[in-house]
Amino acid sequence: MPWAKVDDRLQFHPKLMRVGLAGTGLFVKGLSACAAFGTDGFIEEAWVRAQVERPGEDPTLPDKLVKAGLWKRVKGGYTVPDFLDYNPSQQQFKARKEAAKKAANKRHADASRSASSSAVPVPVPEPAPEVDQREQSATRGGP
Repeated sequence: MPWAKVDDRLQFHPKLMRVGLAGTGLFVKGLSACAAFGTDGFIEEAWVRAQVERPGEDPTLPDKLVKAGLWKRVKGGYTVPDFLDYNPSQQQFKARKEAAKKAANKRHADASRSASSSAVPVPVPEPAPEVDQREQSATRGGP
């Protein structure tokens, strides 16, 4: 899945105001991971740890997201509770992708058939026969 939806009013959401800029960053990265890995809103614990256990990062951010109601703790990681309310499921994404591929193939096939059936032959000019310059002069009455 190439994208996840993020509301343009995200900056004003009270839950995100409570978790601050770093929490908002982790939340949005989590949305991106859900979309990239096609997990329908599930975020693996290992992925989360890899984000917050780096030097200078806050390892309490996942707990803050859970407390704010942005994530829910589940076996093996977290879920974004309303991910599928705003984003297509992996199954829907695959179905749309397949439908788009079939439509593109049909358009290409139709265009090819249309181009070949409506093609008008273009006449190819035949080269003029080469005439010896002496013969031309003789027929014109020249020297």
